[in-house]
Amino acid sequence: MGAYFLITFYVPLLISLFASGISVTLKNSSESGEAKCIESERQALLSFKQGLIDNFGMLSTWTNNTDCCKWKHILCNHQSGHVQVLDLHGNYHYTPYLRGEIPKEIMYMRRLVSLNLSRNNLSGEIPSEIGNLKTLDSLDLSRNHLSGKIPPTLSNIDRLAMLDLSNNHLSGRIPWGRQLQTFDASSFQEMKQ
Repeated sequence: MGAYFLITFYVPLLISLFASGISVTLKNSSESGEAKCIESERQALLSFKQGLIDNFGMLSTWTNNTDCCKWKHILCNHQSGHVQVLDLHGNYHYTPYLRGEIPKEIMYMRRLVSLNLSRNNLSGEIPSEIGNLKTLDSLDLSRNHLSGKIPPTLSNIDRLAMLDLSNNHLSGRIPWGRQLQTFDASSFQEMKQ
């Protein structure tokens, strides 16, 4: 009689709990409305990561088998899944988290609104491909070891409202004459007045 009671009471209870757990899980994931990361952007970010030296694990959540919208230092548009914010600022004098040159794969982040690579130990030139980021409104490359000329392709970024290239070893002219809301270009050798 005891076994019959277990089978008639607990088995339907377990099946009911299991079934409701599945429906809740499916309901929550489908109703969240959050789109997953765009695959081409995820691959571009993984290539971007490969081009940098990350001795402090800043990019440790950036793995091949995960949704890039869940990675640290990234914000995505929850409806479209496009990466909109890439905030990889370091702590320059104390811990410059990232070293190397700015990888050209950044050009594949076509819906990026804000890019912050400040306070790291990045060197080399600013890649001209940065001009392909036409939706940028904020670009902070300050406090690195970037050198060379400011790429004229920056003039392709019509929405740019904040630009900080200070504390680098850059030369040349700012490639447009319009007024930015915030602009810091200290330490340039030559600037457009």
